[in-house]
Amino acid sequence: MSTNRPTTKPPTKNGKPSATTTRPAPKPQPAGTRVRPVRPQNAPPPTATPPNRLPAILIGGGAVLVALILLSTMFLNTPPKDTTGTTGSTGGAVTTPAAGSSGNTGAVGTGSTAVVETPKGTFKIKLFTDDPAVKGAVDNFRNKVAGGYFDGKIFHRVEDWVIQGGDPLGNGTGGGDMPGEYTSHPFVLGAVGMASTASHAPMVNDSQWFVCKTDCQFLNNNYVIFGQVTEGMDVVNKIAIGDTMTKITMQP
Repeated sequence: MSTNRPTTKPPTKNGKPSATTTRPAPKPQPAGTRVRPVRPQNAPPPTATPPNRLPAILIGGGAVLVALILLSTMFLNTPPKDTTGTTGSTGGAVTTPAAGSSGNTGAVGTGSTAVVETPKGTFKIKLFTDDPAVKGAVDNFRNKVAGGYFDGKIFHRVEDWVIQGGDPLGNGTGGGDMPGEYTSHPFVLGAVGMASTASHAPMVNDSQWFVCKTDCQFLNNNYVIFGQVTEGMDVVNKIAIGDTMTKITMQP
């Protein structure tokens, strides 16, 4: 009976046995003897049963789920940033300033006359406190004055018919938004109004305000008017670009 592995002879090199030899074939078994199969020499050992990792996977997955729920709660409770803006009457794009740079300062303004101090002198603005149609615009201006918001701001726009200032950025592109309020008061010489995105816009700029140096009734019912210069138009006419609102205060 033949063996279950082929028999090979040792290879020779130059008549001498090679250093590499093969394993001797198994010794032939007597006829009728059952040959025991030979296990492959390089067979890998039996694979051990992997440990049960299900509990660890469940614990880890639970921790991830809890973390996601907490992150979702944080995002849901974070108010979205206001990225909208308006354009002032100069026509430039307006961006919403950083927190604290515009909007209601938290102070509650009183009084009906604003005294505007500048390097060129002082002028006074009588606010339309008795007109409920522009209450929001009047309160916005008075509250900003009470909080010192306008102090140090510049007049960034000066033309033959208007001066404009109050922009927190100083270039005509700053300020926040407020609802547009319109009334029958005419934009005559000395009229004071708020800058806006467009004619009769639903939202206007809450920081930039202007004074008419001539009769501007083409603005009637198209821009928010909330006051009238009663003293110091000669000072208004002297204002140049870059002049500051040194300080604004309110009087009864």
